[in-house]
Amino acid sequence: MRIKRRTPKKSMLVFAVSMTMAINAFATDTKIRFGYILGNPAAALVAQELGYFKDEGIEVELIPVQSGPAAVAATASGAVDASFGDVLAWGSGLANGFTQVKLILPGTHGATSRLLVSKGSQLRTPADFIGKRIGVPPPSMITVSLKVWLARAGVDINSVKFVIIPNSGDGNALARGDVDAVVTFEPATTRLVLEQGAVPLLDPTLVGPPADATFTAYYANDDFLKRDPKAAERFINAIRRGAKKYGDLPRLEAVAIRGKYSGIDLINLSHTVPGLIERMDLGASQLSSVNLRETQAWVDRAVTYGGVPRPVDISPYVTPSAFEASLK
Repeated sequence: MRIKRRTPKKSMLVFAVSMTMAINAFATDTKIRFGYILGNPAAALVAQELGYFKDEGIEVELIPVQSGPAAVAATASGAVDASFGDVLAWGSGLANGFTQVKLILPGTHGATSRLLVSKGSQLRTPADFIGKRIGVPPPSMITVSLKVWLARAGVDINSVKFVIIPNSGDGNALARGDVDAVVTFEPATTRLVLEQGAVPLLDPTLVGPPADATFTAYYANDDFLKRDPKAAERFINAIRRGAKKYGDLPRLEAVAIRGKYSGIDLINLSHTVPGLIERMDLGASQLSSVNLRETQAWVDRAVTYGGVPRPVDISPYVTPSAFEASLK
């Protein structure tokens, strides 16, 4: 019987076609919807801009959300597969039954916010704010942080009035005298300092939580994690790579990326606000793993100050990926 042998050339062709199909399938079979807050988080934006998600064989659709609570709600409903937001918003979600939202990776230790007072103001210490008005954005993370700062100095938190302002901060409210102080985020903070002579006192997000608590984090819908654990793993790998890279980026490149995804052309803005790029606080990713004890203590502290509605044990809702070794 004559045996028909496949020629080496034909075998190589079959192998090449098979490999091409496999590579194409890996590159296009996974799409992840990610809820991001305009301009944040830096690690995910770097991963998107520098192609780290594509390197992992996933396509990430960036879907803007307005705040941490909105991100948690979108993740819980399945409107997005993963998201980013503050830990207190997540803790409040868990307390309200959104237990399908899992913390998969730490984000940052703080939020690069600033408590500002106007030029010429004599307000400096917690006691100085008795009877005063502080403009704060809606998410509870800022108000809770300020209440901790006040209470730690022996100030009755009910003696200070907290006035809700937009998420981006309202520098005009400070200039008009509607409030005595205001909490802002970048680039509004640096603009107010440079244009109005506002005086930054502190970053509330660095004085309210325990020192090693995770302040912001990445979350994923539990159904997504179970449905496609490999895609989730690749998503996490790209975020980790972006977090490490962000700290090494030249300042101008980091500013350009943040501006592109915030809807604010920071490079052009710097032409009318000299010094903006040089003085902006660009923040830093948390390169260490989640400290569960400290992060739980932050959520517990928020319960005391009204930032989370009731006590909640966060440990069942933190995935092993959040405890992996530090990137430092």
